[in-house]
Amino acid sequence: MKGSTGRCVIAVGSLTFAMKGQRLLGDQFVASSVVRLHPSRTKRGCAYGIELDCADVRKAVDLLSGNGIRYSEVIPADGESI
Repeated sequence: MKGSTGRCVIAVGSLTFAMKGQRLLGDQFVASSVVRLHPSRTKRGCAYGIELDCADVRKAVDLLSGNGIRYSEVIPADGESI
């Protein structure tokens, strides 16, 4: 990830996965929120994401992957690709 400052979004395939991911991250003291994405912002057209501090992305994707929550990509909250 470019630097580890600012806000990033982990794009997921559904609102259900986004909510499960947010709950999982909260259980591990990673602050996050569920956001709706315009499908054109991601390569796979994901419409939901989990927004969090970019500094927490590595921990977050490890937690999500380890708990069966698939994600497509990580994008900065401003919309550029990382």
